[in-house]
This record gives sequence, C-alpha cells and structure tokens, in this order.
Amino acid sequence: MAELGALDVGVLGPLEVRSGPARIGIPGRRLKALLGLFALRAERPVTVEQLVDATWEEGKAPPTAARTIRSQVAHLRRALRDHDANAADALRPHPPGYVLGIPKTAVDGFRFESMVAAGRDAIRSGAYTTAAAELDCALALWRGDVLSGCGLYGWARAEATRLAESRLTAAEDRLEIEVRLGGYRAAAKELEYLVACHPYRERVWELLMVALYADSRRADALAAYQKVRKVLGDELGVDPGPRLTELEMLVLRNGPLPDGLPDPPATLGTGGAGTGRAGSGHTPSGHSPPRHQGGGD
Repeated sequence: MAELGALDVGVLGPLEVRSGPARIGIPGRRLKALLGLFALRAERPVTVEQLVDATWEEGKAPPTAARTIRSQVAHLRRALRDHDANAADALRPHPPGYVLGIPKTAVDGFRFESMVAAGRDAIRSGAYTTAAAELDCALALWRGDVLSGCGLYGWARAEATRLAESRLTAAEDRLEIEVRLGGYRAAAKELEYLVACHPYRERVWELLMVALYADSRRADALAAYQKVRKVLGDELGVDPGPRLTELEMLVLRNGPLPDGLPDPPATLGTGGAGTGRAGSGHTPSGHSPPRHQGGGD
C-alpha cells in the first residue's frame, strides 16, 4: 500500500491520479474537478468559499453550494479510499475548508514551473543546451488544456490561464534557444505554426523572422514582417513594435545578426554567450502549445 503523500496528480490535461504505480479512477466530472482544485493548491488550505467560487459561475452558486461542496468532498474521499486508504487520508479537513496534504512536486503543474525556472536560470548563465533539456522536459508534461473536461471558474480559471500562458512563453524560450544554437530550419517550422495560432504575439514573429533570415530566407523574413504588419493593423489597429521594425530594417540592409539574434527579450536576461551556428541536436518539435492554448494572443 502506498505511503501517505504518494498520491500523484496530473492537471496539465485531463485529471490524472496515481497512488504509487496504480492509476486511480475518479468518477464523475464534478469530483474530478474538485480534486483538480485541491491539486492546484497543493499543500495550501482551500476554504469552502473558494471551492464554491471555482465551481460555479459568478452569481450562479445555489444557496446549498457550501453543503454540496462538503458532500462532494466526502464522496471524493470515499472514491480515493476505494483504491487506497492512505490516498484518502491525504485529503483532510482544515477548517474552514480542506487541504490536499501532498508535496507540490507530486503535481505536474508545479513540476512544470520548477523545470521552467531551472531552464531560465540556465539561459541566463548561457548554458543553452542545459536550458533546452529542462524546457523540453517541462513542455513534455503537457497532455492538453489544464484540467480539460472540468468546468473551472473564478480563481481556478485564472490559474489555468496563467499556466497556459507560462506554457506558451516556455515554448517561445525553447524556440529562441533553438535559433541561438543554429537550428534555424526546425525552429522556423515550429514558429510558423505558432504565429498561425497566436498571431498577435510579436516575440514569435520576431523569432520567425530571425530564423528565416539566418537560414538564408531573406525574402521569407520580409514577407513575415509584411504579414504581421497587416495582421496587427487590420485586426488591432496598431503598427508593429520597435523591435520588429528594427529587425525589418536590418533584413532590408542585409545586415549581420549579432550572435544570431537581436538583443534577447527580458525573459532571457542578457544571455548571448555560448551561441553557435551548429545545430543544437535538440529539436523542439511537438512542444508548441496547441491552437486553443494561451488565449490566442
């Protein structure tokens, strides 16, 4: 039988629960959503009021909502106990609510954020190959939308949106590393997909232009600029930002890209050491967030 704390919960996709090597099936969308809410706040108490806020749309919670939540928690504990008594003990009362007493490392969402942080530390030190490996592992944890199939509202929806944005930014960081390490063609393929999914993210367009230009596709890089200028102008009524504009001028002049890139964005610190034009050996293929992730902008 698994020891207390051996419960492992996946929230980066449909809810997935394991106790040791055994998968635990949680019956019903409401109980799955409830366990997912506890996992998003692992190690921290969650009040009944917070659970109500995350379970019903604002203003639509019934008068019996608090009682319903307490009943659902009891059902959830029974469902866990049917598989493993110790797993049920991990979810315990903590007035005025409950706490899922498992370490954050037992929740894939927290592991993802830890790996991303390690990857960015490696980027800041110029250890791009190490950073690529950390970000690859982080992005590989995703199986779909956060708690897909579970209705999330209030703070839980905000948390899901935050994680999705972090996923998209991590994918951008990973592709920037690919460009820095000389994997221009592979990066351009991924970036072309990302700009189609997230056409208002100027950083993605910038990376695409750099990858195309560095791969001796100057005309394609200029065409990408014209496309983003049209998208931003037609749909948002704005011009491309100064970074994109400066990059267009550089490409028009057929000028050199220092270290293969313009100055890195703030998320990458001042990095630049260790850049090479030989391929990295790490291709981020398949790690770009799907079209429905990240809010589309």
